[in-house]
Amino acid sequence: MLLGIRGLCRWMVPSTARVLQRPMSSLPSLRDYQEKAIANCLEAIQQGTLRIGVSLATGGGKTVIFANLIDRYFQELAERGHRDSSPKCLLLVHRRELAFQAIATIKRCVPRLRLQLEMGKYHANYDDADVIIASVQSLVRRLDSCDPKQVDLIVVDEAHHIVADSYAKVLAHFQADTPQTEIPVVGFSATFERADRKAISRALDEIIYHRGIVEMIEDRWLCEGKFTTVAIDADLTQVKTTAAGRGTSNVEMLSRVINVDSINEVIVKTYLHKRDTARVKSTLLFAIDKAHVQALYEKFKSYGVQAEYVTSDLKSDVRDRTIQRFRDRQSEVLINCGILTEGTDIPNIDCILLCRPTRSRPLLVQMIGRGLRLHHKKSHCHIVDFVGAKSVGVVSFPSLVGVPDYRGTLDEATMDDLAKIKEAWDEKERRMREQAQMEESRLSEERAQREAMLRESQEKKIQYMQELVNSVDLTMVSYDSFEKFCDDQIALDSLSGDPASSSTRKMEHNLLTQSNYLWLKFSDDGWAFSLMGYNHLRIYREKDPADKTKVVYKLKLYREIPRHFRSSFDGKFNTTEVMKSERDLFKIVGKAHSVIEELSRQKTATSKFGPPNVTKFAPWRRRPATERQKAYIGRLLHKLYSTSKKPFGTLTSRDIDRYISTLTRGAASNLGFLTSIAPVYPIRNLLKVLEFKSKHNQQP
Repeated sequence: MLLGIRGLCRWMVPSTARVLQRPMSSLPSLRDYQEKAIANCLEAIQQGTLRIGVSLATGGGKTVIFANLIDRYFQELAERGHRDSSPKCLLLVHRRELAFQAIATIKRCVPRLRLQLEMGKYHANYDDADVIIASVQSLVRRLDSCDPKQVDLIVVDEAHHIVADSYAKVLAHFQADTPQTEIPVVGFSATFERADRKAISRALDEIIYHRGIVEMIEDRWLCEGKFTTVAIDADLTQVKTTAAGRGTSNVEMLSRVINVDSINEVIVKTYLHKRDTARVKSTLLFAIDKAHVQALYEKFKSYGVQAEYVTSDLKSDVRDRTIQRFRDRQSEVLINCGILTEGTDIPNIDCILLCRPTRSRPLLVQMIGRGLRLHHKKSHCHIVDFVGAKSVGVVSFPSLVGVPDYRGTLDEATMDDLAKIKEAWDEKERRMREQAQMEESRLSEERAQREAMLRESQEKKIQYMQELVNSVDLTMVSYDSFEKFCDDQIALDSLSGDPASSSTRKMEHNLLTQSNYLWLKFSDDGWAFSLMGYNHLRIYREKDPADKTKVVYKLKLYREIPRHFRSSFDGKFNTTEVMKSERDLFKIVGKAHSVIEELSRQKTATSKFGPPNVTKFAPWRRRPATERQKAYIGRLLHKLYSTSKKPFGTLTSRDIDRYISTLTRGAASNLGFLTSIAPVYPIRNLLKVLEFKSKHNQQP
């Protein structure tokens, strides 16, 4: 029970004698998990982990644990020959009710310990105390009078507050705010989650013991809950959260949405139904703010319900008497806001009404925990949550078992029922993960297939290009790579005294070979592309007349003049300069492609056979050359080979015949086209490449 000031002063009278060792049998018996928590704390401290936490569900007896922990730690210090025969513990609390509860529990569990209170008008005498119970709000203003060397152990109740600035200042004063502290710091809380997401690890290094609300109910250390959700007409989507990162609802906005007469009517009628059907005797109601408390109080009274309320406005003695009347079942309903979420021990509570929606799971656990303490006059506690139809981000009962966003309704569901909801949710999540994995696997397989097809396409493209390259149409001789071809071509050009630089050669080679269209080299500084028949495009590389060090590229269109008109023209082609560019072959090639595509569209529009396939990858190009083509190309090669004044080194007629036997239709067609433009150059260059390959044992 909460203590009056007179009782508190009586308990603070110093003991007349102090015995460090006391038989353990005189202590109230501890539950097995309480013994385990104490043992874990002592072991961690002994091993050098001095900033530790104990997480225990509300109703699990945290105060009993730290009362016995203090006593046993003092005994260990005495056994190790502590520097002072009277070690001291500083117990930090943040509320008056917690201070009185700690005093009552310590005196019940370890009556020989001397207690002093540092709170409000009470000032502790450290020299005459074993345990100093200190309100953080008071202590932080009195640190100058505290000797850090007097404290041997710091215990923090409701330690999820430990990262607040006031706690940090107190711990820093005692040099216990870092892992290098020499004073053990032990924090106790029902939940170490925080709404503002501040890391508890800033003040505590390890949670050495945890026992949650579900485990405590399963082991029957807490009573069973029967959970019910009641739908209310409330839209919480417009309720903003507080400061960035805190994630809690703005109280004023929340109150405007919830504190309306229609919803308050639902709350009271729900209570009346529970009172009539479940015979509840002691109902604790959590409201949003003082206005909500007052409105609900008036509504309950209008229905003849014996209701009372506590708020921070009431004087402490009035608040204590009100709570005591509720504890003695002289009132049926106790309404509060923010007063009874922590440090309240009223085991007879058999019904909880949650009338303040929350986004904070820790707060939900704290409120629910008020009704789960064991009591001989109840077997379970009815817990009712009033849930808005639109409650985005609001947590409810299923979050206790790990279901974050449950939209169903509950009617006196037990923990077993919540566990089944969790199983169904886990199964749904598992199926969704499997489906996601299957979808990812399918997409991955599709990506792999596309990549394989792309690689195959690229390999075929490379293969086709390798089949087509030669010194005439990029050499017409197979090479292992374009790099090798380029090196060979540059080597040949250097032998022939080509004035163009090797870098220019490589640039031209790379750009023209990457084109989808087959550009054929017909001179040292010229390339041609056949537009089917003898019409064609040519690209020339010329020196700039104004600056011989610069290169100019020109794109020209050649249209064949019909034979019966040629007598009127100079030559067999009508020539049009399409474009000229200084050094920028890329623009020239781009323009050429535009011309090719436009001419192809025109051809398609007038042809009943569809668009002509003029790309270098046309399937017909890879077919074997016809016998007529082979004979024609063979005659050209053998004729120049036998009549040339300059011999072709190691090249033999057999090498030429071997090449002719592998000739493709595309290569033969290209060579026929080139010889119509330049009868000797392509044949001579092809023989030079065949000679070069023969010399390096690279015969095709």
